[in-house]
Amino acid sequence: GAVWSGAMRGPSQPIPLVAELQGRPNKKDAHVSGRVHLQAVYQVDEMREPLSAYFEEKGRREREAERVARDKRLEDAANAKEAAAKEKEAEALRKFPAKVLVDAVLDDDVDRVRQALADGHSVDTRSVVCMAVARGCVPVAAALLDAGADIGATQDGRDLVEIARGLKNAEVRDQMLALPRMQP
Repeated sequence: GAVWSGAMRGPSQPIPLVAELQGRPNKKDAHVSGRVHLQAVYQVDEMREPLSAYFEEKGRREREAERVARDKRLEDAANAKEAAAKEKEAEALRKFPAKVLVDAVLDDDVDRVRQALADGHSVDTRSVVCMAVARGCVPVAAALLDAGADIGATQDGRDLVEIARGLKNAEVRDQMLALPRMQP
């Protein structure tokens, strides 16, 4: 084979220089005869399409790898944030065990109140039953009173009956005062 600017891949398959791939012969190879140079140009033209496809595929794979890495970083960040929130919640429960019950009362969620009571959370926290009555949540107040909440609990110097009488919604006030344990 003829000597020209490129390594040999096989007996007749030289690897052209980048400059030749771009259609610009390398200056140092100007001495290459016309016949060999013409052969190189044909080989470059034959390689353009496969090389173009190769680089397109390589670019697609690189973009896909970058997307996967970005998604992984986002997922890791979300998992770390969720783990931190769970740890913060667990720490709050260690410091303030009635938090589960208080949160359920604040959400007016009678099912969570019942679950918290079933899980052993105490209704001894007087503010919980006062909070339920003051919020006008009859089912929650009833669940707490049925679980043994102190009927003598006070908030700002007012007992549960006084708190219930202060409710603005007459229907809710009447329902609250009609609860069995609210009777004087």
